Amino acid sequence: MIKPKSIKLCPKCGSANIGFDSGGSSPWDYCKECNFNNLREGQKGFISQFPEVKISQVKKFLEMIKTKNKKSNSNRDDKG
Repeated sequence: MIKPKSIKLCPKCGSANIGFDSGGSSPWDYCKECNFNNLREGQKGFISQFPEVKISQVKKFLEMIKTKNKKSNSNRDDKG
């Protein structure tokens, strides 16, 4: 069996559980874990926001997502 060199990950939660919907006028990817997708997040047309991450870079990508989410949450706390 050939191992993949990269994997598509959710940029919001880091999940690899990504689905694809080809129904409607535009195909789109979505995260089966957090429901993030390019249509619900205000994008128009098919813009893949799910990066293909090299297997060797997955850990670094997940750390980046975790840091980004911490910053986003602290900004919300500062405003509230």
